[in-house]
Amino acid sequence: MEQKFRQRIGVKLFILLAALICLAIVPLGYVVFSAISYFGNYTAEVNRDQITSQARSYLTTIAREQAHKYDAFFSHVEVASSIMAAQAVEVYDNIDYYAGFPASRIELKKSNENGVFYTSPGEDVITGFWGDEELSDQTMLEIQALSRLDPVFKGAKKEIPESLAAHMLTVSGIGRYLSYVQNNRDAAYRIAGAKEYDQRDRETLALFTRQETPSLKTMWTQVYWDDVSNGLMITASSPVVDKEGILRAATGIDIPLEGILEDLLDADARRHKDQTSEMLFAFLLDDFGKIIVFPREYTALFGIEFDAAGLKDVHGAFDYELADSVRTEIQAIAPLLLGESNDAIEVQLGKDRFILN
Repeated sequence: MEQKFRQRIGVKLFILLAALICLAIVPLGYVVFSAISYFGNYTAEVNRDQITSQARSYLTTIAREQAHKYDAFFSHVEVASSIMAAQAVEVYDNIDYYAGFPASRIELKKSNENGVFYTSPGEDVITGFWGDEELSDQTMLEIQALSRLDPVFKGAKKEIPESLAAHMLTVSGIGRYLSYVQNNRDAAYRIAGAKEYDQRDRETLALFTRQETPSLKTMWTQVYWDDVSNGLMITASSPVVDKEGILRAATGIDIPLEGILEDLLDADARRHKDQTSEMLFAFLLDDFGKIIVFPREYTALFGIEFDAAGLKDVHGAFDYELADSVRTEIQAIAPLLLGESNDAIEVQLGKDRFILN
C-alpha cells in the first residue's frame, strides 16, 4: 500500500515538474522565437532598404552621367561656333590686311537660275553673294578677307563630326558654307534668290539683327525641319561684332538632332552593356520647357498628347511643353527640370518609378 502511494506521489510530482518546465520553456521559446523573427524581419528590411538605396544611387548616377554627356556635347558645339566667330572678328577688325593675303583667291560667277554669285562647286567652302545685283570692290575685298577663315571652318567641322555643316552669314549678304554631304552642297547652289527670300532673314543671323544691341554670346535656334537632310535640325549661332560694336555676321554649326540622340544613347548602352538597354532613355527640352525631342514609346506613359499628323516626324513636338502633360505627376516636376539644380528627380508613373536628371 505504501509502495503504491509513493508511486502515485512520484507520478504527480513528475507531472507537476513537467508542467512547470513547460510553463517555463513555452514563454522562453516564444520570446526566443519572437526575437529571432523580429531580428529576421529587421535584417530583411534593412537589407531591402540598403539594396533600394544602392539601386537608386546607381540609377541616379547613370541619369546624371547621361545628362552631363548631353550638356557637354552642346557646350562643345557652342565653343566651336564661338571660336569661328572670334576668328571672324579678327578678320573684320583687320579686313584690309587679310584681304591682301587671302587663303586662296576667290572667284565668283553669277547663277542664271537664282541670280546669286557663287564659287565653283569644286571649292571645299562654298561662297555665295546675294546682297546686290553686282559685285562691288568693297564686297570682293570682304570676300577675299573671309577666305582666311577656311581653316577655321574645317577645324570646327572636324571638331564636331556629328555636325551637318559649319557656315557663316554676313550682314552684307555673303554666305560661306562647309559641308561634306553632297545633297547639302548641291542645295546651297539652289537657294532662293534675294527677291524671293533673303538668306539674311534666317534665324542664324536674325537672332542678332533683331536685337537693338547685338548679343555677344552663342545662341541656339529653334528646332526646325531641314528639307534637304529630311530631319530635325538645330543651329548654334554666334555673333560677329567688330571693335566698333557693329554686327558684321553670324557663324553657325548645324546639328541634326536625331542622329545625335542615337549616337549618344548607343554609346551609353555600349558602355553600360546590357544594364541600360531597357531602362535608359533621353528627351530634350529647351530653356522654356518646350519639347525638342521625345521618344515616341514613352509619350503615352508621360501623358504627352499631341497631333502628329501635322508634324514631319513624330519625334518633334515643337510647340508642346512637358507641362502640357495630362498627368499631374509630370506637371509637378516639369518646372523642376528647368532649374539650375543637378539633383535627381523621381516620379512614380503607374507601377514604374523614373529617375530624371
